Amino acid sequence: MQESKSAADSYREWIDQRSRSLRSGDPLPSTRADVKDRTRAIRKAMRAAAGEWPDRCPLAPEVLGTLNRDGYRIERIIFQTRTGVFTTANAYVPSGSGPFPAVLCVHGHWAGARRDPVVQSRCIGLAKLGFFVLAPDAWGAGERGTRPGENEYHGGLLGASLWPVGTPLWGLQLYDNVRALDYLQSRPEVDDRLIGCTGASGGGNQTTSLSAFDPRIKCAVPVCSVGTWHDYLRTACCVDEVVPGGLTFAEEGDLLGLVAPGGVMVITATRDTYHFGPKSSAAALDGTRAYFRAVGAEDRLRHQLFESGHDYSRPMREAMYGWMTRILKEKGDGSPIPEPEVKVEDPAALACYPPAARPARVMTTQAWVSGRWEMARKSVAREGKQGRANRRKQLRELLLLPDAGPQPTLKGAGQEWRLETEEGVTVPVLSNGDARPGATRIILLHPGGRAEAMRTTLAQALMREGYGIAAPDLRGCGSLALPNQDGVRGIDDHNLVEWGAWIGRPLLGQWVHDVLWLTRALQGERTSQEVPVVVIGIREAGMAALCACAVGPELHGAVTVESLASFRSDSLPHQQRMAVFAPGLARVGDIPQIAALCHPRTSMAANPVRMDGMPASQEELVKLYGGVSARDDLRPEDAPRYAAGLSDQGLLRELLLLRQLVPRPVR
Repeated sequence: MQESKSAADSYREWIDQRSRSLRSGDPLPSTRADVKDRTRAIRKAMRAAAGEWPDRCPLAPEVLGTLNRDGYRIERIIFQTRTGVFTTANAYVPSGSGPFPAVLCVHGHWAGARRDPVVQSRCIGLAKLGFFVLAPDAWGAGERGTRPGENEYHGGLLGASLWPVGTPLWGLQLYDNVRALDYLQSRPEVDDRLIGCTGASGGGNQTTSLSAFDPRIKCAVPVCSVGTWHDYLRTACCVDEVVPGGLTFAEEGDLLGLVAPGGVMVITATRDTYHFGPKSSAAALDGTRAYFRAVGAEDRLRHQLFESGHDYSRPMREAMYGWMTRILKEKGDGSPIPEPEVKVEDPAALACYPPAARPARVMTTQAWVSGRWEMARKSVAREGKQGRANRRKQLRELLLLPDAGPQPTLKGAGQEWRLETEEGVTVPVLSNGDARPGATRIILLHPGGRAEAMRTTLAQALMREGYGIAAPDLRGCGSLALPNQDGVRGIDDHNLVEWGAWIGRPLLGQWVHDVLWLTRALQGERTSQEVPVVVIGIREAGMAALCACAVGPELHGAVTVESLASFRSDSLPHQQRMAVFAPGLARVGDIPQIAALCHPRTSMAANPVRMDGMPASQEELVKLYGGVSARDDLRPEDAPRYAAGLSDQGLLRELLLLRQLVPRPVR
């Protein structure tokens, strides 16, 4: 048992050390030129991490209704951020003559999104103090959820489903908020030189990202959201808070530093979670302070602590009012300003549309993902051998696989083996015995780990047939599972997938790397023809098997069992591990197109499942795989194989019939 514990500990330490090494050598800026250089580099990296970034389309705004109140009015508005994509929002317009300084209020994960009473309170308070306020619904939240009238949480599987199509939720929200600034500047009541931004929790993260990226923000007040990104790798956060590859180019303190010489007030709650708490936020601000010092603006950076839990309470709002007044109105010293009388509205009164009448132009995450996968399917043109080679190279790059190192060696004997796949990462492997020279080897992958894999009826049947099996613990699985990694909505690998995204090593890529490393170790110094190795992946591990075969010529074939049939779906993702949603996969095609990359090796999809976890029918598979052979210039007999409704015996029979995939063992 000690081996399993040390294996998990070594993997956790590998994540921690990799995170530290990425930013440990960064010098703090000491001159204006340093700040200018860092600003240019970080903003360029942020734009790349945000994914699809279209040219700006017309805003095409519409005011759908108005509520007149004492000292201000509330408008129900929509405006277009991307072609055909409209944002639902409320504008809070002060009475009197403008132009007014403006504040973009981004909401975070409050149950009511922009219409939640906590969010309304700061919008009304700001409006009564003479600020024009815009409160939009974030992508996938509020009136932009999948089911009209229902509160939707997008920080788990649904948010992760955006990664493969190249539009992470963080990037979609960043682009939307940039367009929200465009909208603010289009309003004659707004002084477009004086714009601030504030939000709490996920809204605080949006505040930090937007304020770092867009110089139009002159005052930023992120609340209950600031800590070092390194500390994010110790806990759970929501998918929209993850900056893909963020730690490869910056730390959160750097982002806040880019606001200088504008004003920044960070509000922290003493009883907040670790990565948003006092110690982590103070560490982040150590880096921020250097930027403000370098441009001579140290007095425009402030850190406020409140004895509180995770919130945006009245005392926090009053601190924000004082800071916005100091920076945007140049009045006062930034001390708290008492909140005017606030009377929040019935959320239904602020809605842009009745739930039953919401138009299709209010884009949902599920509809966006489905449409992007359909575009990806059509964009994979007919191609031959060279085209597949190019896509294999692209797949390797997307998975961020490290270069091959020295010949790996399995240590141990009998049934228990160990394999160091990267420095500091030891993968335990369970086998049914030492491999005979020239024997067919099967790598069997299971998201439950090596012991679970060997208990399957498929493993038992293959061993009766005489095959040698090596079942590794994929990272985050079996003995490599880490405590509390299912921190959000019970998703088994939620935290590990996010941690991999932060450090620029997607978990699926880590899995594929370990499969290829194990393949080389099993083959030893022999050629792949002498030691055939086939990889079989069960459930989500099927994606690792398929991708490993697509990029690894040393493998003889791949089989997926009860694995995902397609990323394109008309239903919400359910019963899937987040690891399958690797960033950018759509650039090489959907799952059937990835399977075609295995040629001239064979691949087979047995009993695939839909995105909702239900079995795919044979008719659905025919539709998904139809045309793959023509598109990839393959003979029908060389196309990826698939079958639905196979029993355990039927699956074994299919495998044994595919002699080129699973050759008979040498007796």
